[in-house]
Amino acid sequence: MLRPAEDSPNTRPWCSRFPRRIARWLLVCAASAAVLVVAVGCQRQAPRGSGRRTAAPGGGRQAQTEILLAGVAEILNELPQRVDLNLTPAQPLLTASTSADGREVLATVTTNPAMPEAGVNYVRLASGNASFRYLNLGTRDVLRIHYISSDQEELDRGIEERSSIELPIRRVDAQDPDNALILEVSLNFELLTPERIEIWRYSDKRMEQIANDLKRYEAIRQPAVGWEPSPDRGALANLVERSNQWLRGLPEESSVWQPTPLLEGVPAELREAKGVAAAVAADNLAEGQFTDAQGRLLQESVWMRDIADWARGAALTDVDTAAALFDWTVRNVQLDDPARARTVHFPWQVVAYGHGNATHRAWVFVELCRQLGIPAAVLRFAPDADAEAVRELPAVMVDGELFLFDAEYGLPLLADGKVATLADVISNPQLMRQFDLPETPYPLTAAELQHVTAQIVAAPLQLTRRAAELEAALEGAQIVTLSSDVDELQSELNKVDGVAAVALWPAAFHGLADSHTTTQKTRQAEVAQFAPFAQIPELWKARVLHFQGYKEVPREERNNPLAQPKDGHREAVGLYQDPRVRPADSELATFESTKQIITRSCKLNASYWMGLLSYDRENLPAARFWLGEQSLEAAPNGPWAPGARYNLARTLHALAEKDGDESLAAEAVELLRGTPRDAPQWAGNQVLARRWQPDQEPAADAEAATDPAPDATEPAEVETESEPESEPADAAEEPSETAAADGQEP
Repeated sequence: MLRPAEDSPNTRPWCSRFPRRIARWLLVCAASAAVLVVAVGCQRQAPRGSGRRTAAPGGGRQAQTEILLAGVAEILNELPQRVDLNLTPAQPLLTASTSADGREVLATVTTNPAMPEAGVNYVRLASGNASFRYLNLGTRDVLRIHYISSDQEELDRGIEERSSIELPIRRVDAQDPDNALILEVSLNFELLTPERIEIWRYSDKRMEQIANDLKRYEAIRQPAVGWEPSPDRGALANLVERSNQWLRGLPEESSVWQPTPLLEGVPAELREAKGVAAAVAADNLAEGQFTDAQGRLLQESVWMRDIADWARGAALTDVDTAAALFDWTVRNVQLDDPARARTVHFPWQVVAYGHGNATHRAWVFVELCRQLGIPAAVLRFAPDADAEAVRELPAVMVDGELFLFDAEYGLPLLADGKVATLADVISNPQLMRQFDLPETPYPLTAAELQHVTAQIVAAPLQLTRRAAELEAALEGAQIVTLSSDVDELQSELNKVDGVAAVALWPAAFHGLADSHTTTQKTRQAEVAQFAPFAQIPELWKARVLHFQGYKEVPREERNNPLAQPKDGHREAVGLYQDPRVRPADSELATFESTKQIITRSCKLNASYWMGLLSYDRENLPAARFWLGEQSLEAAPNGPWAPGARYNLARTLHALAEKDGDESLAAEAVELLRGTPRDAPQWAGNQVLARRWQPDQEPAADAEAATDPAPDATEPAEVETESEPESEPADAAEEPSETAAADGQEP
C-alpha cells in the first residue's frame, strides 16, 4: 500500500487539515463572534376559491411538472443528507481535461536528487503534456497519485485494482519548474513506473463567502431574512428553484383566488410594516413565487413534521398527543428573558437554537400540532375587547373543546388530573388558582374570561396560494403541511362556547416585521449565535438529524433490498460527539481567542442537546450525565443553566419513578425550588415542584430579582455573553456503556 513514510514530517491526511484552517474566516468574523407559532394545524384544505390546480392530462407538460414535483419532494425529505460539511472544497488545477493534449498526466516519484536525505518526495513529469511552472503551487495544493493497489497474486489472476492518495505539495523545483515539484512528505517507496497524477487546490472561498455574508448582514442588514449561511443553503436554493419551476408549469385556473378576509383585522401598522406589506399584498398571496428566504420556511415545516412524528410517543388521542408535543416544546425551548429572545424571529430559529420566550414556545407548539392535523390557536384573555391582554394561552381544539396550556409556566391547566378546557375554567374559575404561588398570584381571574379571542396562527407564507398548491400536490411519505385554511378554522372556533371573537395572531407577523428593524447590536448577537453552525457544519447536521429522528423505509421502497431506514437520532449522537464539535480541552486551549469562544459555545450546545436527545431516547442515565456534569455543573452561569436545571430535574424525577428512588425525587424537587427568583421559568418550576411534592408549599420569596427582565414591550438590546466560568469535560469522561449507551455510540 502506497503511503507516506512513518517518519515523514507530516503524515496526517492532508485533506483533514484544511477544515481547521480558518484563520482568515475568523479574522473577518472576529468582531461578530466576540459578541455573543406558524400555521395552525388542521386538515389539508384545497386552495381558496379554486381547488387544487391540476395539470392538463397527458402530454409532455404534465410529465415535466410531475418530474419537477418529484424533485421538490426528494429535496424536502433529504435535506439532512444534503448538508455540506466541507468548508474547503478542492478545485482541480491539473487533470486530463486541462492537460495540453487532453490525455492523462503521468509522473514518477523518486528520491530528491538534490537532497537524498529528504526521502521519496520528488515528482517528475513523464508524459510531456503539462507544466508546473505557472500553476503557482504551494501549501494549499495536493498531488493525487492514482496507482495500482493490487498485490502480485491478484495481478497474476488478472485482477487490477487502482487506488489514489493525496499528498501535500511544498513547492516546484527551482531547477526544473516546468517538470518537477517537491512534496511536503516522503513516500515509503519509489514509483519508477509513471502513474497518473492530478493536482487539486483546497480553496478558502466558501469560508470567505460565509464571512462576507455574516459581515454584510451585521453591517447593513442585507438580506433582512434568510441571511444565515447554513451548510445546506445550496439545497434550499435548489428547493426554491425547483418549486418555482413546478409552479410555472401549472395551467391557469379559471376561478379567482381570494386571500382570507381575516387579514383586514391585522393591525394596520403591522400589516403595513416593512417586510410584511409586500408579503401580504394580494398579488403576492395569489400569484407570487417562493423567495430564497422561504426555502428556510419550507425546511421549517419539514422539521416540525418530523419532530411531531416521533415526539408524540405512544399517545393515542389528540389531547394526549398535544400534551406530548407541548412537553417536548417546553423541554427543548429554554425560556429566556426578552433581551436574549430578541434574536429569534421564526419557529425554525426557536428549535434550532433551543431558545425563546413564551410566545415562541406557543408558536412552535401550534406548528407541531398543525403537522399532525390537530387544530390549534392562541387564546387572548382580556376583560373586554379593547383592553390589553392579561394572558395568552395556546390551546388545541378537539371535539369542539379548547384544551389549555400555559407556555410561560410550561404546564397544562388541569381539571381532575386532565388537561382543562376553556369551558372548565369558565364554569369553575377556581381552577386557575392552581398556578398561584405565595405573593405571586396567577394573573388570570374570572374577569379576564369575559372576552376571549381565539387567534389563528398563520404566518404570511401559510396564507399564500402557492403554499396550498404545493402542499396539496405532495403525497404519501412526502406530505407536509405548508398552508392554513384559516376561514375553515375560524368557522369552527366561532362555534366554541366562550370564544367572543376570532382573529389572526399578530405575533406570526411580528417575526417578519422585527427582522427588518433589528439594530446593529442585535444583529451582532444574531451573528454570534449562528457562528457555531457556520464554522462547524457538523453541529448543524447533528441538529437537523436530531429533528429528523427515525424513519422507516418508505412503502414504495420496501421491495428494494438495499433500502435502509434513516436513524437520524443515532447519527446525531455521533455528530454531537464529533471531535470537531467537542474537541478535547487540551486542544481547545491551543485555539486563538475568537475560535476558542465559538468552539466552546459549540461544545456547550452539543453537550446540552445530547442530554435532551438522550432523554427522548429514554436513556436517562446518559441524560443525567450530559445535563448535569456536562452542562449545569460545567457552566453553572452559562447560557444553558436554566434549561439544564429544568431538564435535569425532569430526568431525575423520571429516574425516581422508574427505580422507586425517593432521594432522586427529592433532588429533583430541590433543583426546581432552587431556580433563581429572576429566572423566567421560576414560577412554572415552583408549580411543578408542588405537583411533584404537594405536601410542601414553596416558601414566599418577595426578594427582588437580581437582574430584572426588561419591559416586554421594549426589549433591551442583547449584550455580549461572557464565556462560561468552566468548560464541559471531555467526551472521554462519559459514563460506562451500560450507564449511558448514547455516549458510546459511533
